[in-house]
Amino acid sequence: MLTVCIDHIVISVPELDVAQESFRTRYGLEVTGGGRHEGVGTENRIIPLDGSYLELVTVVDAAEAAGNPFGRLVTFGLEQRVPLTAWVVTGGDTQTAGLSHQHLRRDGVAVDLYGVDEVVDAGDRPFGLVRPADQAIPGAGAAGGTRLFDVQVVRPGLAGPVSVTNANAALPRGIANRGGRLSAVVLEQPDGTRMTLDQHLLEVISR
Repeated sequence: MLTVCIDHIVISVPELDVAQESFRTRYGLEVTGGGRHEGVGTENRIIPLDGSYLELVTVVDAAEAAGNPFGRLVTFGLEQRVPLTAWVVTGGDTQTAGLSHQHLRRDGVAVDLYGVDEVVDAGDRPFGLVRPADQAIPGAGAAGGTRLFDVQVVRPGLAGPVSVTNANAALPRGIANRGGRLSAVVLEQPDGTRMTLDQHLLEVISR
């Protein structure tokens, strides 16, 4: 069971409508809200979980996306077919000096992101998010009960996937070895049933 404070999981998908319908029919997960990020060239939809969420996101303007960290991250995820693109933490490592920073805004949401550029091609590390205290987590209050149970990463030099509970969950300062990845996200439903999303996700939701 997770002990680190994960805010959400970034999932890069080629088409939001197709992904939304696939998550609903194949996994029973409903999508709500979302919108276009101002000046970033990306657009998202939200799958609420208990205390966190999955962010389905795509690039809608390649030129805009190339000009900022989050846009570059999503572009990388799409081009390299790495749908589980990033994991995002809050309330952990607050030492953000020297990390890439951007203010991300869409209707009803305004947050600060730290270390996004640093985790492109290093998805075994999280980037950081700071949300205003009076701003609810996206999808808060939506019906459901499915929760984020485990997040696994693969890291250069390790024999196999490890849970982020046992991995370094600090913000990505001074990464020596690139090439790490998110490996899998495990969700637990209210009845205790678990389902695993891995890097073959696009093959599943596109069928």
